[in-house]
Amino acid sequence: MKPFLKIEHSLDTFRLCSLALVILLGATACSKETVAAGTTVAEPKEVTRAVAAEAESLVAEAAFALQLKDYPRVVETLTKATKLRDDIPEWWVDLGATQKRLNNLSEAKACYKRALAIHESRYDRTKNVVHLIPQFHILLLLDREKDARSLLEKSLQRHGDNPQLKEFVAARGIDALLQDPYVIENKI
Repeated sequence: MKPFLKIEHSLDTFRLCSLALVILLGATACSKETVAAGTTVAEPKEVTRAVAAEAESLVAEAAFALQLKDYPRVVETLTKATKLRDDIPEWWVDLGATQKRLNNLSEAKACYKRALAIHESRYDRTKNVVHLIPQFHILLLLDREKDARSLLEKSLQRHGDNPQLKEFVAARGIDALLQDPYVIENKI
């Protein structure tokens, strides 16, 4: 999984699938008119259309600022977006990567950890492998290769027959991510 705002590197199949999932889950969450009571990070929050539109507008503004390499503006707009929608892990990864570019390492680490916590919570609740694979990426951004490999081993024990996980292993996913220029550049 690469960040939502990533412009400098080409999108691969895995990223497109992750983005499609986020769009699908986001569209479901944003289709309601009211905020759901008792929402947890395990599910995308149900928010008003106005809140969803404002958050998406801020993310679009951040993407524009990223094209201009205006990193302080990216941080400002993504921070506002994550205050409105703190349940979108890709936005947290984007914010963390931008903080890393600004050499704000503690802030970057906090953002990556928040994204990881969202995926962990969603996996704990659903046991869906789709929430495991992004954890490998985020663990590598946090420079926790050993933890990523350990999680992969546990995942194979629990979901060894899962086609997505099999494909990840066949593609030597963790090794490939370790060589990904984005991971190399944004690892803390």
